This record gives sequence, C-alpha cells and structure tokens, in this order.
Amino acid sequence: MLENSYTTKMIMDKKKLQNRFSKIRSKNGRISKVFSLIMVVVIMTTMLYATVVMAIMNNQETEQADNNKIQGTNILYSPQNIDESESYPKDTSSVSLQQSESYDKTSENNLITGKIEKQSVDLSRISADENANNHSIKTDIAQTITDERKIKSTSVSEDLYVGFEQIILSDINSTEIKKELQANGITHTQSTPVDLEQNYIVNDFKENKTQVTADANGNISIYMSVEGDNLFDVQITDSETNEDVGQFTILANNDNVYSFLGFEEGKNYDIEVKSKTQNDWDISGNYILY
Repeated sequence: MLENSYTTKMIMDKKKLQNRFSKIRSKNGRISKVFSLIMVVVIMTTMLYATVVMAIMNNQETEQADNNKIQGTNILYSPQNIDESESYPKDTSSVSLQQSESYDKTSENNLITGKIEKQSVDLSRISADENANNHSIKTDIAQTITDERKIKSTSVSEDLYVGFEQIILSDINSTEIKKELQANGITHTQSTPVDLEQNYIVNDFKENKTQVTADANGNISIYMSVEGDNLFDVQITDSETNEDVGQFTILANNDNVYSFLGFEEGKNYDIEVKSKTQNDWDISGNYILY
C-alpha cells in the first residue's frame, strides 16, 4: 500500500503519478524546514559561543596587559641585572615612573633641606636671644684694654651701674699697683669708708664687706693677687638703702684689673668679694680696692 502511495515507480496513471510526487515533495519540504531550523539553531548557538569566547579572551588579554604594566612599573633596573648583549625596548611607563619618583625624592630632599635651613635659622635666633639675655644679665662691659701704663679706668658714665671695664696688664703685681697709686697721690688706708679718690685699701679674702666711695669718675677698681686663676663674685650694694646695684662674676689672676662704672659721687657702697671655689680651701693672697 505504501509502495502504491509513495514510490516513484513509473505507472501509467498520470494522476497517481502526480499524487505520488506531491506527497514526496511535501515530505521533503517538512524535512527541509526541520533541518533548516536545526541549522539556524546550531549557527546561532555557535555564534553566541564564539562571541562569549571572544569576550573572555579579550578580557584575559586586557588583564594580562594591566598586569604587565604593573609589573613594568615595579621593576627596578640595575646594571647588574641587565645583560649588555641584549637590547631592551624602552618602557615609557617605567621612565615616567622613575621621573615621578625622582621628582618626589627631590621634593622630599628640598623639604628636608628647607626644614634644616629653617631649623638653622631658629637655632641662630635662639643663640642671638641667649647672647642678648647674657648681655643683659651681665650688664654692659665697656671694653677690654691691654695697657701696661693704665691701672684703672678713667671712663665717665652718664648712666648708673652700667657694668665694668676689664684691663689686662702684663708683668704686674700688687706692689707695682701700690707704687703707681702712690705716685698719683693715692695713699694706703685701712679705715672705712674709703674715699677712693684719695685712698686705697688692701684686704685678704676673709674680709666680708668693705665700705667705699667711688673716685671722681664714679668708678670702683679692684686688683686681685692670687695663685692661679680663680672665679670670684663681686656684689655691690648701696650702703644707705642696702639696694643691690651690681653683681658680677670675674676671673681673678695677676693680669686682670676690673673697674666697675657708673656710681654716684659722694655715695657710700659696700663691696663684698666671695670666692666661687666649692670647698673649704682658703684662697691665699689679697685684693686692692682703689
């Protein structure tokens, strides 16, 4: 029966033959449509898969490029690590990074240098302030003079209690000082108060206070005859009011004379000389107030 319906065997009946071919074409058409649909699905699936694969590969290439870039920026080239026989391409990103790092280091060095310079300026300012403070504490020192013929200051100060003048003498001693004073009409006395315009007094270092009147120039001078260099504090107070008008630390030796300046004419002052030696040793020698 099927043979009669679908076979292509030649028959004499025209209508039957056309019907057979019509059924064959219809069957083939359905098969073709199904096959075409399958092919479309396969092609679409293949294209979708290819698109996904391409996207994944592109993403991997991008990540690899980024990793290479990062690695390139982190590599530090040194002469020991580079084979001179090989030729390396110039990595502009590495060069840019090195320039950036160089700029950062330069900026950091400039900042440190600026801090050091600022710190140097601050230290200079502190040193200047300390010098100014020391200057104000010690009061003004008029000058230091080296003169063998001058045994005391002849300066006249318009201000009160301005400080002292140091005179450095060579080859001098207390005997020479006394001779020079006597040659100028100034005589020895142990009576107080001592008018230094007319007299001088010699004390040892056990004496506590000596009352004196400044010379005509308003100055009080002291020479110490000691063995070696010693530091002494000299305190001067107003005898009438007991006001402290001057405290000085001086270096006593056989070469130095100190003249304290700026005292009122005719006013009595108490002079106290104390050794700064931190023990019970007695300082041998004496000092002259004139």
